[in-house]
Amino acid sequence: SAFGYTVNNAGEEVMDSSFIIVGELGSAAYTYATDSDTDYEYQNDFQFRTPEQDEEMKYMDNLTMQSFGDFQYAEIEGGVAIIYCSSVDPVITVPSEIDGIKVTEIYPAAFSENKAEEIIFSEGITTIRKMAFMNCTNLKNITLPQSVTLIEDNTFDGCESLESADLGGAVTIGSGVFNYCTKLKELKLSGNCTSIGVEDEDPFMYLSSLEKISVSDGDGAYSSKNGILYNKDKSVLVHYPKGITSKEYTVPDGVKTIGNDAFSGNYHLEEVDLSNVENIGISAFENCKKLSSVKLSKNLKKVGDGAFYDCVNLKKVRLRSSDTEIGIFAFGYFYDDTITNEDGTTGGNGLIEGFKLYTNKTKDDTGVEYAEKNNIEAVTD
Repeated sequence: SAFGYTVNNAGEEVMDSSFIIVGELGSAAYTYATDSDTDYEYQNDFQFRTPEQDEEMKYMDNLTMQSFGDFQYAEIEGGVAIIYCSSVDPVITVPSEIDGIKVTEIYPAAFSENKAEEIIFSEGITTIRKMAFMNCTNLKNITLPQSVTLIEDNTFDGCESLESADLGGAVTIGSGVFNYCTKLKELKLSGNCTSIGVEDEDPFMYLSSLEKISVSDGDGAYSSKNGILYNKDKSVLVHYPKGITSKEYTVPDGVKTIGNDAFSGNYHLEEVDLSNVENIGISAFENCKKLSSVKLSKNLKKVGDGAFYDCVNLKKVRLRSSDTEIGIFAFGYFYDDTITNEDGTTGGNGLIEGFKLYTNKTKDDTGVEYAEKNNIEAVTD
């Protein structure tokens, strides 16, 4: 009851339902907005906004809101923006125009927590704003029109029933768009797409059921083959979907780089052949629990931090180059929740029992140096 409460004439604490909290997603402020405690018998239900959303709301407060059936809308430069939808129908059709003016944007949180199973769009919409469909827990399929060019952050965050998504003509896709979409199996991207998420973020982290990513023809930054996402010329493997159930995989000859988090969290893969790969990104195979065999290239230049972290069945690695740059916790480590730290907390980086590194030489070999530094057994020469 730190914020947003008053005391009534009877001396009872009463929540002010109009109170607004502005803070970062995932923060203590975010938790407080919906916090509860059975001992004190309270349940918070405050409005929560990020700083960006707060700015948006201030902007929206200056718009002239109008009604059209179950929709609230406002005229903006170049068209009409859908501000809110109150429909409780299982299938909702977004109007292509209102009063003869084209619908061009879906504004932040416009459909958030709506219970529809399907939402139908017409060509003409260009922008899907932040959290537009956040927590639409019944939404199963989404097909955006080719006119869409921008999808902002957290658009489908929390759409836990979503099974397929076609992102239309989106060129720019924001951060956290598919957080917690754990049933999403198929994702279609525009061939004109140039960016997904932000640097050092895994935009596919929560897609544990994803089986296929397909990219249409275009001049963008991505391509696909057999459901796997690559950069345009297929020299970088960007993402290998977690839902692919194959036990073995050989990376195509032209691929020189495995992107950050590319295979992370795949629980099916047991063997992988990286014979032509020169760079392995940060956390590229992290948490691949069944991975037990990795074939590395003689031309391997770099293995990123935590590349094979938490690969608990990977007991040995043969390094075929003596000058490969090896990042911290790249090989031989897992998260050990039995470790007790100095501050009394538990959990930390533990060595996989029996892990060995096989190297070319006894000295002047980066594999030997890594092994010695990390108390790992090195089998040399």
